[in-house]
Amino acid sequence: MGATWQSARTILVTALVSVGLGFATAPLLAQNAEPARFVVLDEDGEAIADAVVTLVPLEVSSADTMAGAKVILDQKGTEFSPSVIAIQVGDQVELQNSDPFGHHVFSFSDAKQFDQLMPAGGINEVVSFETAGVVAVGCNIHDSMRGYIYVAETAYFGQSDAEGRIEIAGVPPGQYTVKPWHSRLRGRPGRYESEIAVTGKTFADGGAVEVVLDLRRGRPGAGKGREKRTY
Repeated sequence: MGATWQSARTILVTALVSVGLGFATAPLLAQNAEPARFVVLDEDGEAIADAVVTLVPLEVSSADTMAGAKVILDQKGTEFSPSVIAIQVGDQVELQNSDPFGHHVFSFSDAKQFDQLMPAGGINEVVSFETAGVVAVGCNIHDSMRGYIYVAETAYFGQSDAEGRIEIAGVPPGQYTVKPWHSRLRGRPGRYESEIAVTGKTFADGGAVEVVLDLRRGRPGAGKGREKRTY
C-alpha cells in the first residue's frame, strides 16, 4: 500500500465473529501532528472502499462538535453519486438531479425520513440531519437506485478510498471507541467496535491501524418504494 502505510507499528483491530461472539484488540493512535490512519480490509485481506470509521470520545468536550458542512448527493445515470457519503450530525445534504428525467428520493430510516420529488431541471433540495445513524436512500421510480448517508455522532470520522485508507485529522488525546460501518457489514455493528487510547506518538512513522470487517455478498437495498410514478 506504499511506504507511508507500511509500519512496524501497524496494529490489527480485528472483529471476528466466532460462535456468535466478536472480539477486538485496543491499539494506540496518534494525535494532531499526524492524522489517525486506518486501512479497512475484508477477511481475505482485500481493501474495502466506502467503509466509515468513527472515533467516539468517551469524554465529550466542546471541540467534538464541529458541524455545519453541506455535501452534495447527485442523481446521475440512474445512480446516486456518490453511493455512500459520510457526514456529521448537524450537517446538510443537497440533493441534485443531473439526469434528464425525474426521480423521487426517499428514506424511511429511523435517523432521518424524507420524501422528495426531483423533476428533471428542478430546484435542488437541502436536507438537514440531526440524528446519528445510517440513512438508506432510494428512488420511488427506479428501484435499482440505492444509496447510504452515514451520520456520525462526532467530528472524528472518515470514509475509506479504493485502497481502504482513511485519515482522520485533529484527533485530541484521550480514550475513544472505534466504530466501523459498511453497508454490507455482516452481523451487528457493535461486534466490530473496540476502545483505543489516542497519544501523540504512534503515527510518527506513517503507520496505520487495520480494521478487518466481515461483509455480506451482494448489494443491500434501501427499501421498496411505496408506489411507482412517472414524471
